[in-house]
Amino acid sequence: MLTIQEKLETVYQHYNRRKYVDPDPLLFLYDYPEVRDREIAGIVAACLAYGRVEMIMKTVGRVLEKMGHSPFRFLNNTRDGKIDTLFTGFKYRFATDVHLSNLLKGIKGVIMEFGSLENCFLAGAGRSDETVLKGLGQLYRGLNQQGLTGHLLADPSKTSACKRIHLFLRWMVRRDAVDPGGVG
Repeated sequence: MLTIQEKLETVYQHYNRRKYVDPDPLLFLYDYPEVRDREIAGIVAACLAYGRVEMIMKTVGRVLEKMGHSPFRFLNNTRDGKIDTLFTGFKYRFATDVHLSNLLKGIKGVIMEFGSLENCFLAGAGRSDETVLKGLGQLYRGLNQQGLTGHLLADPSKTSACKRIHLFLRWMVRRDAVDPGGVG
């Protein structure tokens, strides 16, 4: 008789393949071989990953399309006012143009200060920490600099499970047949 761990491992080995990913916002990360672009696409996709999957895919696709082939270059080369202008009128369920543009400007600020989202996370995480809570807190504070990202980012210091930011971490930490990881 198999243990529960062995059963789960069998399921993982069978289904952990890209052919089972579609439709999922994870698909957008595959378009970015550069880690710095993948991180940005990943955080945008994770933050918008709520609601019907068809709408998630359409919305994330529209946002990333406006950012061009390199989200990193887009944020690096685009003034904050232009980001606001480009996303004026954005609406996805509870998220508004203010929420999205402030998330993007928060990403830009984190990259300017830390060089990457990973470095921001690591600046808050200690090697002896038993959980990722401190790293998530650091990332949250960096991304939500103006306090205007709305519900796109959950505050890990509150009671939220922070499911979408954990989803982002999974995509960036694991590197296997499905998750592209943060290593280029």
